[in-house]
Amino acid sequence: ALHEVTDIFPATSLYHFAFEVVGVGTAVETTGEVKLGVYAVLDDRSKGSVDNRMTVDDGATLKVDGDVTIGDNGGGNRVTVSGGASLWAQKGIVVGRGSAGNVLAVCGGTVSNLTGNSDFKIGSASSGNALVVDGGAIKWHWNFYTGNNSATSPGGNAIAVVNGGTIDVESTFYLFGPDNALAVTNGTLSANKIQLPHTNDGDTSP
Repeated sequence: ALHEVTDIFPATSLYHFAFEVVGVGTAVETTGEVKLGVYAVLDDRSKGSVDNRMTVDDGATLKVDGDVTIGDNGGGNRVTVSGGASLWAQKGIVVGRGSAGNVLAVCGGTVSNLTGNSDFKIGSASSGNALVVDGGAIKWHWNFYTGNNSATSPGGNAIAVVNGGTIDVESTFYLFGPDNALAVTNGTLSANKIQLPHTNDGDTSP
């Protein structure tokens, strides 16, 4: 069954929000955006809600026509795509915008953007965020960043590709800033161009 909604994000005062899309044949399409960890106090966007969860599992599909933001000034948010499920993002995905401890876990599921010219970012002006691809797959049409587009980007963001997981980037994969980490163990990272590490002055030396 296809369920259409406009946006998916918890109310501004809500914490520990949980949203699940589960089951073969279950499909949710949002014409807007998906945000976890949105500012918790109305008129104060510096304080985001925390510890929110979204799960796409067991062959279900979530199609997002807007952006997906996991941690928008609020930390400790997690999205899991597992069990053959799919998250299809028309625009960009950000894991951690001005917040820490946010996670996107792709465990036997698929995350894809096949046509849009929007970026995938792990840590946007923030640190301590993670992408885990464990036996799952990410297929991304545009650029893929860990850290900001800056040599002084906050560090401590991490990507792990394990147990047959794959990340396939049709454009450029960047690693910016200090102490951002990439680990590929029994997995695959491929891109049209890979710059590791990368700074804004063009220095790509180890």
